[in-house]
Amino acid sequence: MKTSFPKEKIRVVLLEGVAAPAVRLFEGEGFTVESHAKSPTGAALAKAVAEAHILGIRSRTRVTADV
Repeated sequence: MKTSFPKEKIRVVLLEGVAAPAVRLFEGEGFTVESHAKSPTGAALAKAVAEAHILGIRSRTRVTADV
């Protein structure tokens, strides 16, 4: 599939230990993946997702309007 933006420049951030198969799936499709075992909070969360194009979270992460 061709995208209008190079896949390798699309940044995927996965938090809270999203399953390894999901990481491999994104990487296998050519995306740049950053995975975290836990979810940062506050300013650390904002920094982690600042340049993300895709954010994968589970139930504990709270993405507020300022993030």
